[in-house]
Amino acid sequence: MKNCKIVNKKILNFLIINSLVFIISLIKKTFGPSGLLKMIKKKKSFFYHCVEIYVTKNTILIIKIVCKSNPLIYPIVMVLKENNTNIGDGGKILVLFLSEIISKSLINFLFENKKKITTFRKCILKSIDILNFSRIRVSKHLTEFLFFFIFNCLETTCYSKIAKSIAFEIITFFFKFYQLNKKTVFNKVLQNLSKIKITNLKIGSIFDLLLFCGFIYSEQNQPKFNKKMLKNTGIFICIDKISTNNFYSIYKFFLNSKKKDKSMFDNIVVLSTTNFLFKPKYRCKNVYILGNFKEEFLLKISVDLQIPIISNFMVLSSEIVFTVEKVFEYELFGSLKLFFQKKKDCKYFSVIILSGEKTTKPDLKSVIYKTLKSYLNILDHQFMVYGAGYIEMLISKYLLKTFFSELNINPMVMNVYLESLLSIPKILLKNLGLKIDYFFKLINYLVTGNNVFIINNKKKCFSLVKYAYCFEPHINKEFLYNIIMVVIREFNSLNSLVVFF
Repeated sequence: MKNCKIVNKKILNFLIINSLVFIISLIKKTFGPSGLLKMIKKKKSFFYHCVEIYVTKNTILIIKIVCKSNPLIYPIVMVLKENNTNIGDGGKILVLFLSEIISKSLINFLFENKKKITTFRKCILKSIDILNFSRIRVSKHLTEFLFFFIFNCLETTCYSKIAKSIAFEIITFFFKFYQLNKKTVFNKVLQNLSKIKITNLKIGSIFDLLLFCGFIYSEQNQPKFNKKMLKNTGIFICIDKISTNNFYSIYKFFLNSKKKDKSMFDNIVVLSTTNFLFKPKYRCKNVYILGNFKEEFLLKISVDLQIPIISNFMVLSSEIVFTVEKVFEYELFGSLKLFFQKKKDCKYFSVIILSGEKTTKPDLKSVIYKTLKSYLNILDHQFMVYGAGYIEMLISKYLLKTFFSELNINPMVMNVYLESLLSIPKILLKNLGLKIDYFFKLINYLVTGNNVFIINNKKKCFSLVKYAYCFEPHINKEFLYNIIMVVIREFNSLNSLVVFF
């Protein structure tokens, strides 16, 4: 009985350990010997020691943003190293658990050392620069790790100056990752949905949306455009009305450019305030004039694309041309839209120009749906879309809460704890009855402040976990598009929205 009194101080830890150790034999029998393959390197980085782990199977690829003041990372690494042949793949749970630990540790370290703004930004940017795509086989777990780390950082800063300064770099990284791997993994979980705001679309207003490092412009009136794809296109911007002489100057510039360098432009598109389309006598099938744009709209594009506006048609040069690789078109609300994809050496990857007729707030759902659908169709890749990881996320939060509730944990207990973390059996997750029971036990332990929203495939919406019926849904694209408007998080001081998938 005396021993029991001592154990009661850490009863939560032992309850978790006992429940997880119970299933270690199951996972060993189910999955065999080749769970974790890795190469471990240690080096110094920034103001702390870090550990790189490159994993070539279905588990973590990399863990590098680790604060040296947190001792948890070292036993985790040792468990990975010692059990790479006799423990199954628990990479998803582990990566979520580590992301929580690292985020919490790094945040605490920075706040304690009063290096919140500058160092925080460096750490996040460093986490983006970790990947060397030429030598690492990338797995989806990397996105989960970086996403949760970055998301926790952004959430902690509460839309501060840090969030503003790193938003572009974060989306740039994810864009590169998706492009490289020829697939998009939509399995990110958002919290605190009550904070999300939906921007009202007003008729004639400019709707800026950061979407995979691209910009979407919404304009009320836009003329028709030939239905085809233009490659290697030069874009001019002009806020003055274009006369016939001006058009001839543009066409002459296009012909001269082709003579000097055949690869320079294949097409020219001019965006202007002119309220009609020209039908000149000259043969100019590769030169297009798009009018009816408002002056402030063109000025906005000019600033974002960082190109000057045409003021003198007699001295045209390549310096005032915005070069894009491809120009696409697609329909939205019955109007014609253009999609501009910029070259690799430019700051922005893509520009989407679209117009909405009588676009109101209820139309936002359809706007996001059709825009994202068009974007995915444009990219020449296969996309993997699924919703998963919710049960693992809850387990990681459950373990994390208990882990930090006891500052001094016996090393032996910690090793068992971590081995158990790697040994959560997939057979449990596949059994719906067991999963629901296990799920609700986890939910009952989580406090109200840690509410987690997941996709409810039965009700086709986001639900609190305690009201959800399907916890590991494989969702189709249409359902994802319909709810994508829910995962828009607005940066109040920015004139744009940041989308996380």
